[in-house]
Amino acid sequence: MTLPASALAEKNKITSNQAFLILVKICYPNEDAVNICLNNIQVVWNSITWQPAAFALSPINETKDGSIPSIPLAFIDPNRDISPLIDKYGGGNGADVWIYMVHSGHLEETTPWSKRLFKIMGAHVDHANKVTLTLSVPNLTLVRDPQDRYFKNHGRNTVKFKDSTCGYTGEETTCNKTLARCRELGNSLRYCGFPGVGRKGFLA
Repeated sequence: MTLPASALAEKNKITSNQAFLILVKICYPNEDAVNICLNNIQVVWNSITWQPAAFALSPINETKDGSIPSIPLAFIDPNRDISPLIDKYGGGNGADVWIYMVHSGHLEETTPWSKRLFKIMGAHVDHANKVTLTLSVPNLTLVRDPQDRYFKNHGRNTVKFKDSTCGYTGEETTCNKTLARCRELGNSLRYCGFPGVGRKGFLA
């Protein structure tokens, strides 16, 4: 992203009594976001109070084998603000972590000078309440695309027995969504699978 003129001006100063600040927002599902700042006092930015914290962000390491880069985010959680959430959500994998860069002399600017979105891909809490979150992004090579799969002999899970798509109105009460069962019920014309997969025609 392109840095604003104010950021370039601050970067090029020889001396300054202000500082660039790293803000971290950890968003677990259905929970209030945890907002921390690499600073020794509270910071109010975008009408949000960011709590002071001592944490470390390691640089992104790239490997020659093409693995997805990851960033360890380590900090002490003395008040156990995050440790219970990690336990509650089984490590919190998939939770969003936003990392912003702002400047203490320009906190009135609502647009961060830099922002990055990561996912929590792993978490560890030791006996001293030191939390280490492994931040990365999902490996798209492991994501099914398209999301839906087309089966010849098994119907779609989104279709419920006797609903308007199924259309069966008989006395039977169960259906395993197979083509064979649909034929037993005399309802193969409303079959919710894809019997034509792998064929050049349709077989009712």
